[in-house]
Amino acid sequence: MNRFESFFKPLMWIMAIVMAAVVAGCGGGGDSAPAGRAAAAAPIGDVSGTWAIVESAITADQPQCAPPGNPPANYPLKVAQATPATNAITVTDAANPDTPTDFSGTINGDKLSWSGSFAEKGGTTTYKSVDITVGAECTTFAGTTTWTYVQDAPATFSCTGTTTLSGTKNGGATCTPPPASGS
Repeated sequence: MNRFESFFKPLMWIMAIVMAAVVAGCGGGGDSAPAGRAAAAAPIGDVSGTWAIVESAITADQPQCAPPGNPPANYPLKVAQATPATNAITVTDAANPDTPTDFSGTINGDKLSWSGSFAEKGGTTTYKSVDITVGAECTTFAGTTTWTYVQDAPATFSCTGTTTLSGTKNGGATCTPPPASGS
């Protein structure tokens, strides 16, 4: 019996070493996003330019924040993207000529998003989220904003709501696809 035990001991150690090497070889490749967070998709293309925005529907929890009859609002919005391959964007909202505001955001595939605050009508509007889907040719987009408005004076009140909007890129130029990976 001792003869069999001495034969299997080295075999057992060799198998343990082989299994450890196999497990170590199956480790991560370093190309994936951190756990719990998806990697950003390559942008659909260069969405830089001036966009003509139409706000078509505003819903709010207070009547003071929804215009009577809900007429559409039109204004320019500028989007700047450093290169077609970058996910970072800067959005300049020139709707309020007294205080044009820059927002930082991202483009992830065909999804534009940003958030931030700006002074408006005696108070502050905060975009909790702006979620936009860019059309396949990068000449149109549509989406919604979720916002909160807090009035400072003469009376303090607040309201929250959503706005449906669409946009058309001025000049109508189609987007430039990002360069191929590794180019």
